[in-house]
Amino acid sequence: MLKGERLTNIGTHFRFCAMGIVACSLVACGRTETNEQQAQAMDRFEQAWELQEQAVSGVIYERDRIKSDEEGNILLGETIEEYRQEKQALAAEKAQQISGTGLPGGQLAAKNLLLAQSQASKGRKLARDASLAWTEQADLHTRLINSASGIALSAHTAEQYGKLDFREQIASAREALEEQTRQEQELVATVGKGESRVKELEGKLQDLTTASRQKAGESEELARKAFTAKGQAQYDLYVRSAEASNEADALTAQADNIRLQLNLGRSGLRVDRIRLEGVQGRVESLAQALKSLQNRSADTQKLAREAGTRAQSLAEEQFQPGFEELTGGYREQVVAQFDEAIETMGQALESAEAAASSAPPESRNDLQLHAIGLRLALGTIVRQRLLAETGYRDLLKALHGSLSQLRPALAESIAQAFAASEERLAAIAGQGEELLGKALEDLGPLTEGQGPQQRLPLRYLAQTYQTLAAVTGKDQYRSLAEQTTQRIGQLGRQESP
Repeated sequence: MLKGERLTNIGTHFRFCAMGIVACSLVACGRTETNEQQAQAMDRFEQAWELQEQAVSGVIYERDRIKSDEEGNILLGETIEEYRQEKQALAAEKAQQISGTGLPGGQLAAKNLLLAQSQASKGRKLARDASLAWTEQADLHTRLINSASGIALSAHTAEQYGKLDFREQIASAREALEEQTRQEQELVATVGKGESRVKELEGKLQDLTTASRQKAGESEELARKAFTAKGQAQYDLYVRSAEASNEADALTAQADNIRLQLNLGRSGLRVDRIRLEGVQGRVESLAQALKSLQNRSADTQKLAREAGTRAQSLAEEQFQPGFEELTGGYREQVVAQFDEAIETMGQALESAEAAASSAPPESRNDLQLHAIGLRLALGTIVRQRLLAETGYRDLLKALHGSLSQLRPALAESIAQAFAASEERLAAIAGQGEELLGKALEDLGPLTEGQGPQQRLPLRYLAQTYQTLAAVTGKDQYRSLAEQTTQRIGQLGRQESP
């Protein structure tokens, strides 16, 4: 015997109720239909109920139906779920085959109750599968958030590096370099002129010095000759010696003037050369600074391009496929299954309400409670749907927040999905409030009074308020749920001896 999931209190309670209705209806058959029709109806009821008993028992009756993996390990959960749904579907099929003219109310109620149970089981499984599909996407959610964060970081890095082009610094350095280069060229020309002038003055000084020495020597030679000469010849030699001496002095004076000019020229040339060396040093430093700025600009622009490429790669190779997987998977595995679950549970509710309306008076209250229980189960599915949609919406909001300023194209796709999710949320909340509002109406007459028979309706009422609070977010329903729970407690104390 392979044990399955635990039966719910509601399912157990109304399974016995349905058994009683079936028994009563089969007795009634003899009064309303032929023996053949009676036998056929009894047979199908028995087959349908046996199939449903197998479905809810948690037991696999056919050993060959048990699944196992490649290593021989029994896949119990998968086996039981498929087995249960198959048996429920067969039970519903058998129940649909129960027909006949003037089908008694008891039989009709039993038939509809069997249908309701099968449909509800299918609806609950669809809701479980939808919720499971949503939770199984957790790894994908994490990958998407990480991808979005990586894209945002890379895009932000690219944007910031893109701003660091050093354009102003490069322009300033280039302007300073051009100015210093101009000064360098001017000083090179000035130093060249100074060197030429010094060289010229040095040549003149050399010539004047040589000429002055020659005249001085000539004057000394004439004076020696005059010392040994007599008369007029001596006088003429002294005159010529004096003239040569004067010429030598004049040449020396010119040489002294040239020497002064030369000293001044050399001093100015030294200053110009020092200035030129300073300017050349600044030109070299500015050239290196300009090259460094240009290199840094090239490096930062390269980093900007690399970061931009990385952001694009993350967007195309990771985020975009993951986002398509998210939206497609959510639409096909979560939304579609929840929609089918709500539709199927709605059919179960219609069948249960039909069973209650046609049931014998002694069973009607129980079946009304059963229908209300299914309505609450439907409300619970709507709540699960709402929780999944809220999580999906919040995930989209987080992704959009990461990418809205940096990757507008991606953000636009996310925004569209977010808007669709918001619309679904509003529709789900409205659907849930309308559905549970009807449950409140149905429960009203059943909760009047203070007897023990009000305990179950009150529990349903508390559950309805709690679900309404979750679906609508309104505090008034939470307060009403607490008040109803207190009332249940008071009933319990009154029943205590």
